Amino acid sequence: MNRAPSAATNSVTGMDSETKWLPPWRGDIAAVIVFALLVAAYVAFVPAYPSGGLVLHRGFGPEWNCTKIGRGEPVCIKKSP
Repeated sequence: MNRAPSAATNSVTGMDSETKWLPPWRGDIAAVIVFALLVAAYVAFVPAYPSGGLVLHRGFGPEWNCTKIGRGEPVCIKKSP
């Protein structure tokens, strides 16, 4: 049943212009809202705390710059005055 596309058929989606979309369900709307909130929280949190929000001083004080590397103990370097 090969039929030629009519003038009302969208060439991208292949759907007729008469095709009706189903209304969104309550769960669909809730999922979109939750996803939008997660993305907004991520966008707000990541620029403010690029290292994951962890400041590792390990008792040395603020004059030390400590960085956690993979496994093991953090590497600490004293900041120059």
